[in-house]
Formats: sequence, C-alpha cells, structure tokens
Amino acid sequence: MVSFAETYSVGKTISTGTKQKVDVNQEFIGQGLANLVGSFFQSYPVSGSFSRTAINFASGAKTWVSSVVATLGVIIALLFLTPFIAHVPKAALSALVISAVMLLFNPGQVFSLWKKNRHDGIVAFTVFALALLTKPDYALLIGVVLSLVLFLWKTMHRGSFGSPRIPS
Repeated sequence: MVSFAETYSVGKTISTGTKQKVDVNQEFIGQGLANLVGSFFQSYPVSGSFSRTAINFASGAKTWVSSVVATLGVIIALLFLTPFIAHVPKAALSALVISAVMLLFNPGQVFSLWKKNRHDGIVAFTVFALALLTKPDYALLIGVVLSLVLFLWKTMHRGSFGSPRIPS
C-alpha cells in the first residue's frame, strides 16, 4: 500500500503539470500485476521511482524511451564507471536527488488543503515533518493512523448526516 500511495501521489503531482489524467484503477492493476508476476521469480516489490520520475519530468521526457535510456545508463555505469563513481561523495548524489524531488514539492497545495479541511492539513503537516525526521514509511503509517483517529473523532462528535449532536 505504501508503494502504491507513493506511485499514485507522484503520478498525480506530475499529471497536474502535464494536464494528463491519472486512472487510479489502471495504476493499481498495473502495479498489482507486476508484483504478482514478480513474486513467481523472487523479485523485489515493484514501485514507481519518485526521484527518477522527478528527473525525467524536469528534463522534459515524455515517453517510456527515457526509462530505457536511463536503464542502459545505469547498466553502463555499473559495469564500467563504478571505480570512478565510488569516489563521488554521497552528499553530491543526495543533492541531485533532492534537487529533482524539490520540483515536485508544492507547499501551496498543503496550505490550500489546510484552508479547505483543517484535519487533512494537520495530517499533511504531520506526515511532512515526520518524513524529514524519520523514515518516510513510518511517517506515512503515522499519517494513516492520525487520519483515521481524526476521522473517528469528527464522526463521533457529529450526529448523522453531519448535523451537530444534540446532548440529552
């Protein structure tokens, strides 16, 4: 579920920039089938790459050919350039990924969400802060639990159909 949520959120973010429609069912079916087929071959779980998608979007890639070129580049780098890449500081590689991901971050959407629904804004701010401080998986899990708790709290303090409950 975490990988699906990540893949869908990246797709949704990119689709706002490209004005394309994201079909949630197709995303879910595609990822599910890829993981199902991969399970017969003991492969790692399949998921979309947040940083690679951001880099492709920033560089103007429009088709699947960019993934093929990136894959060939990684294979060539692993086979022939490993001795040179080993001396590149991890901070430089991290800066490349962070600069690409920053293109997908839009704080205006979080503030807009805060204005529309305070509970969703609280969840968004909490997940963002926890993702910076802990592992993103933990942040997402805590965000889901917090979202459920706030939903239950809101539901318990309202009567049916959203009207305030009248004390007896």
